[in-house]
Amino acid sequence: MDSIEKDTLFLESVLGQPLPEIDEIYFEGSKIWEKTDNRPLITPYFLSKLYTVEEMKMVLCLPGSPLEVAEKLGLDEAYVEEKLKRLFEYGRILPGKSYHKETNDRYAPNLSPVTLRDHIGMAYNKKKLDWNEERELFLLADEWCMKKDYSKEEKEGFPKTNRIIPKWGSIKNLPGVMPCENMKEIIYENYKNGTMAIMRCICRSYKNYKEYGKPHLEDGGGCASGLKENGTETGHCLWMGQRGIYMSGMFGYVPETIEEVDKLFDEIEHATVVYQDKNMPQVGMLCSCCEDCCIVMNGLYKKGIDVFSPSRFRPGVRKEKCIGCKTCEKHCIFHAISYDDDGKCVIDEERCKGCGNCVMNCEAKALKMKIVHDRDWIPNIEDYVK
Repeated sequence: MDSIEKDTLFLESVLGQPLPEIDEIYFEGSKIWEKTDNRPLITPYFLSKLYTVEEMKMVLCLPGSPLEVAEKLGLDEAYVEEKLKRLFEYGRILPGKSYHKETNDRYAPNLSPVTLRDHIGMAYNKKKLDWNEERELFLLADEWCMKKDYSKEEKEGFPKTNRIIPKWGSIKNLPGVMPCENMKEIIYENYKNGTMAIMRCICRSYKNYKEYGKPHLEDGGGCASGLKENGTETGHCLWMGQRGIYMSGMFGYVPETIEEVDKLFDEIEHATVVYQDKNMPQVGMLCSCCEDCCIVMNGLYKKGIDVFSPSRFRPGVRKEKCIGCKTCEKHCIFHAISYDDDGKCVIDEERCKGCGNCVMNCEAKALKMKIVHDRDWIPNIEDYVK
């Protein structure tokens, strides 16, 4: 079965058979996402659930200000401003380049399918709304943002845009740790500065919704990592700096006490998740990713697409201390651990990403991190932008 047949069957399962007729404006709107679109057959139907016909016309006028959109469409500026502001608050458009929080003076389409999917869910979580109010939208958004199948050439051509950051507990006593690798210092500094936002894991929300029909389970479960999110304001996704300020107002919340930060950090450190952010020195977002919920792990890595640059660290094995308990293997998301004939741990350094989970969970203290890459392993910001 080819991709068109698969997507047709998916659309029919969500929207019904035959597929509903939709306005031509949504096919025109699909052109906005041509360069980033992984599932063009799904796109117009997804847009028809995301925007009304009038809203789609407004989005086609972006980027721009409410005044510019109003002039193009012959509408009242105040009316357009109200409509665009609502789309923005519900995660359906982005601030434009000259955006200012106080004035909301410019907006732009969100051209990243994954980010658009995330922002829609984040907005509903923030507003404590029932996802079933727009069931078809959420199912389409989650499917639309990632391809089902990738060619060999596509798999080999993916750049390693993300970097694994080691668990702080696995490197805290090592000399030579760079500031961008010390997650405890980064998190606590941003807390003190009021530039940290916390959000529910949006990947977990989508996974729960597909499997259980609701984004949040009463017991906070639904994830093999061990992390639980069962309160109104609980989460394990962190945003820092200017991004933290922006996200706290839009989709997240700011922790009120240092005790809350302590609890959060301890939970993430001891869960079977990996820290990852963009492969640059600045840390603006800390995703605590598992192989159970994460869209990057499930949508890319498990399909043979490796977008993760390893950290500068790898675990070394002190075989005289290894008792062969295999606890480390259970906590290795990248499946880089095996055992020799004596039952001692062996690290596959090609598969290992240096996340530190095995070191954190080795009760025999047989594993210890070591630096295997120089400081220039992490690109500077100018190289990343290129």
